[in-house]
Amino acid sequence: MFGGLDNTAMKDSPSTQDQNWIDAGAVCVMPYYGPWSWMNNETVDFVDELVECVRREYGLISANPLIATGGSMGGYAALEYAIASKLSVTACFANCPVCDLAALYTERPDVPRTLHHAFGSYCDISAALKAHSPLQQVDQLPNIPYLIVHGAEDSSVTKATHSDRLAAAMRNRGLALEYVQVAGMGHCGPLSDEIVAQIECFVASGLI
Repeated sequence: MFGGLDNTAMKDSPSTQDQNWIDAGAVCVMPYYGPWSWMNNETVDFVDELVECVRREYGLISANPLIATGGSMGGYAALEYAIASKLSVTACFANCPVCDLAALYTERPDVPRTLHHAFGSYCDISAALKAHSPLQQVDQLPNIPYLIVHGAEDSSVTKATHSDRLAAAMRNRGLALEYVQVAGMGHCGPLSDEIVAQIECFVASGLI
């Protein structure tokens, strides 16, 4: 489970969603990487090492499912981790994900400094933004099940600029995608009981 931009809070107990996934047989892990990491190379390596540590601790093996989930920057991270990890991600759920870093760079005044920090330069980082954007890496997305949820009223990560374009490219590639477009919903919520159930069903099915 990947957190959003500036997410530094330490979880002290599972959420209701976490508990439902745990009841379905999951081991839920939230990596505490830098809040401005944008799944750069160092963060991918860190998460890979964390997953391997968890597998050793709980006696899991590489054949056990590895499902990437998250919202906003965390949704982006889930997609990007599926592409960049040396491990085999087996399913991916993203809520209101950032899909095009170059587009987000111009959409929000708070974002450019975080991207320059993530990619280690205050010079031109356009090549890095392209190299780390799911929309620009559609051909590298693994052939696994995907669930993307995006609110039509999202003003932080606009649906038309991000998920709509990625979903079209994924479908053009023939990837297994469930794309849920939610009228009236803003950034990452609120989620109806029906959509929560759909997310839980998607994750639970990936654990089998």
